[in-house]
Amino acid sequence: MRQWTAIHLAKLARKASRAVGKRGTDLPGQIARKVDIDILRKLAEQVDDIVFISGTNGKTTTSNLIGHTLKANNIQIIHNNEGANMAAGITSAFIMQSTPKTKIAVIEIDEGSIPRVLKEVTPSMMVFTNFFRDQMDRFGEIDIMVNNIAETISNKGIKLLLNADDPFVSRLKIASDTIVYYGMKAHAHEFEQSTMNESRYCPNCGRLLQYDYIHYNQIGHYHCQCGFKREQAKYEISSFDVAPFL
Repeated sequence: MRQWTAIHLAKLARKASRAVGKRGTDLPGQIARKVDIDILRKLAEQVDDIVFISGTNGKTTTSNLIGHTLKANNIQIIHNNEGANMAAGITSAFIMQSTPKTKIAVIEIDEGSIPRVLKEVTPSMMVFTNFFRDQMDRFGEIDIMVNNIAETISNKGIKLLLNADDPFVSRLKIASDTIVYYGMKAHAHEFEQSTMNESRYCPNCGRLLQYDYIHYNQIGHYHCQCGFKREQAKYEISSFDVAPFL
């Protein structure tokens, strides 16, 4: 009864929010979670495969690419493609899009929300793009954030898809026995170089990382004398161009 009430109140809130010209992406989840604190866990248990996508940059694009590919193949999914990527927004997506036939969820998740949401949902796979300091005002030092994520996802049987080019993302390899790496080959693209290099330190020992090739910032092909290094990527981009939007 509590679950039924939570879902119906959430849907009414969505309609009311849309009626006054708002998006209504977080409000339904906020209301539902007050009525039934376990609503997200209950709905997630009805889904066979849940993929979380996270990182500082690129998570929305990556999530939409995955979601579009599945939808183009007529696979019905739960997808928070409107960008509400914290606990309330994720709950809203499950409430509004769950059906008996929907067995896959593609969820963009805010990095800072991972510890909270994973208390309720255990994804089958997590994709991590990169970690940069532009959000550290919200999440604290990057080392603390990565450590918190690693601790949260450890020993849960989650398959990880990691960006081998980012040493901070690669650090998450301690959290899973099932990992697939992706990345870019050297000279895949000539990026505009940044003078921001305070992130180019080994996350294990703190020494300055040695780079064989730098794409930008700390992203590249790196190694450290302590043994930490860029892992061989199973999937690599060999070259690409960027066309400006008109």
